[in-house]
Amino acid sequence: MRNLFVHGARLDGELRARLIGRAPAWIPATLHGYIRRRGRYYHIVAEAGGEVAGLVLTCIAAPELALLDIYEEVPKLYTRELVTVRTGAGMPLAAWCYLPAGAGRVD
Repeated sequence: MRNLFVHGARLDGELRARLIGRAPAWIPATLHGYIRRRGRYYHIVAEAGGEVAGLVLTCIAAPELALLDIYEEVPKLYTRELVTVRTGAGMPLAAWCYLPAGAGRVD
């Protein structure tokens, strides 16, 4: 089981349930060193001093990540990379995160 940091459209619980077939548990979290932008899609890019608020979906199974990879159009639009987020309690937590592929723009 894995953790996944979400920050854009996947903040919508109904969308998450449609994508993976269930409503996974989640905790609030912040990713430091990034900012959120919106082109055609929400995306985040590295920026010193930035932070992105979101959720960590917990206990995500490998087949669920594979479904999300398809939704995120990995590797065409996004890559899935391991990051460290801070939970609402300030604890560091490793989680997968979708980052723009290529030049970092998702227009």
